[in-house]
Amino acid sequence: MLSVKGVGIKFGGLRALKGVTFDVKEGEILGIIGPNGAGKTTLFNIISGLYTPDEGIVLFKGKTITGMPPHKIVRLGINRTFQTTSLYFNLPVIGNILITLTGWYRGSIFKALKEKNGEEIFEEAMKLLKFVELEELAFTPVKNIPQEAQRRLSIAVAIATKPKLLLLDEPTAGLTLEETDKILEIIKSLRNNGTTIALIEHKMRFIMGVSDRIVVLESGEVIAEGKPEEIVKNERVIKAYLGESYVA
Repeated sequence: MLSVKGVGIKFGGLRALKGVTFDVKEGEILGIIGPNGAGKTTLFNIISGLYTPDEGIVLFKGKTITGMPPHKIVRLGINRTFQTTSLYFNLPVIGNILITLTGWYRGSIFKALKEKNGEEIFEEAMKLLKFVELEELAFTPVKNIPQEAQRRLSIAVAIATKPKLLLLDEPTAGLTLEETDKILEIIKSLRNNGTTIALIEHKMRFIMGVSDRIVVLESGEVIAEGKPEEIVKNERVIKAYLGESYVA
């Protein structure tokens, strides 16, 4: 579905990525791991169109998307979440979904309902909130809901565009074990519904348990790629990231 070929980028004199090459296969969950500063989020920024690489190309379903603006990449079928939730905090939860679905929501749900197909769009928004178990908080301002709920809302906003490929950047950061399990169930449901997923994570038990394959970055380069059981035995990955004390 997605091919990253020889991608590299510099910021000033710092090379953030160098010769990064890997594929994301349709229907899989691909985990991306590595130390802080390895270039993981920079990679997502390139795939989603926020950055243009200095070298290499990115292809989605055989089409080159390198340098394409983010909104066009979303229309092609790729969307993402961010490390720090990117939401409208003063709007109600459902307002964030309505903005994504319509582009015309401006703070009044009643006005939104009067628009063409307003009721159908409202029902679609509620369906998305139900999927991430936030329907009871639909009319609560985002600033008043817990961080974990904001993480789930970010996923709902991203999947409102019906992406074929969803990029999740540390979806469980700062969450408890129980809260992480909720995110895990959402990710599994998305894959079962046909969404291909690439995710960045630091929680090793989580990413080893959910990923079909894993790509490991260190200092902007791919140092390993394979199934979870292969990655945990890779000496270079152990030395660079997992540590000798890691127990699979």
